[in-house]
Amino acid sequence: HAVKPGAIQLASALGFVLVPVSVWGNRMRINDKRWDLMETPRLFSKVYLAVGEPMRVAPDLDDAGLSAARAALGTALDDVTARARAVASSGLAPPAR
Repeated sequence: HAVKPGAIQLASALGFVLVPVSVWGNRMRINDKRWDLMETPRLFSKVYLAVGEPMRVAPDLDDAGLSAARAALGTALDDVTARARAVASSGLAPPAR
């Protein structure tokens, strides 16, 4: 769960917009036999998708700009993950936008 510099550098070089997205299920299975502890939803579980605000990355970032963009994207990913997790654990329908 760490933002790698490659995504930021690619978005900066090509002018892409980054969109933080997270998925959380109300009944997840964690495969502890895998190195990455992959999580998959159990049968008949509800899966919630949270999408954050698009993030523009400045072109030609220096090291300080790269670090700031990584931190901002990491915070945005944490926020959407918390939002998806909260809705999944509440058992309620997600709020309408």
